[in-house]
Amino acid sequence: MINLYRISIIDLDNLIYPELSGLSTIWDLGNIDEYKYFHLDENVTVPSVANKGPIERIALTESLCSLLKSNAPEHLKPYFVTFDQIKFNKIREITSAYENTMGAITYDYPISEISSWSKQEAEARAFVLDNSTPTPLLLAIANARGLTVEFLVPRVIAKSDAFAEISGTIIGKRQKLEYEISLVTENSDYVTAFNNIVWS
Repeated sequence: MINLYRISIIDLDNLIYPELSGLSTIWDLGNIDEYKYFHLDENVTVPSVANKGPIERIALTESLCSLLKSNAPEHLKPYFVTFDQIKFNKIREITSAYENTMGAITYDYPISEISSWSKQEAEARAFVLDNSTPTPLLLAIANARGLTVEFLVPRVIAKSDAFAEISGTIIGKRQKLEYEISLVTENSDYVTAFNNIVWS
C-alpha cells in the first residue's frame, strides 16, 4: 500500500528533508502546489519539523493518484489506485466472470424461452401433486411437439433440478468472492489482497 506523506515546500529548507533524503526507504513523488509528496516504507519512523508541526500523512485520493503516479517508481505504480477504485473494479470483474459462466450454460436457449422455465417448473411440480391441475404452458409445448404433458413433466423437473444445482454452485461462488472482497480493508495491502481474489 502507499504510505503517503507531504511536507510544505517551505519546510524543506529546514533540517527535516536532509534527514529524510538519506533514507533508502523514502520515495520522492514530486511537488504539487506548496507541498512535496513522498512515500515511506513501513519500517520508517517519521520525524517532525521542529516548531512547525509534523509531516502530514494523507489519504490517497483519486486526484492525487493521477497527479503523483507518473513520478512513482515502477514497483509502486500498481498501488496508485484508490481503495474504492480497485474494489469497484474487482467487483465488476467478478460479476462479469459470473455472467459469462452463467451465459455459457444458457447460451443455446433464447431469452424468451429461459423466461418460461420457472412457469414450466411450477406447472410440472403442480401436476405431480395433482394431475388434474391445468398446465397451459406445458400443454401448449406438448401439443406443438406431438408429445403428452405426462411425458414432459418428469423431464422438465429433472432439467430444473439440474439447472438449480449448477446455477446454485455458480451463485454461491460469486457470493463467496464478494464476501472476500468485503473483508479487505483500506489499511491493508489492498492491491495484493484484491489481486488474490480471482474467479477460477
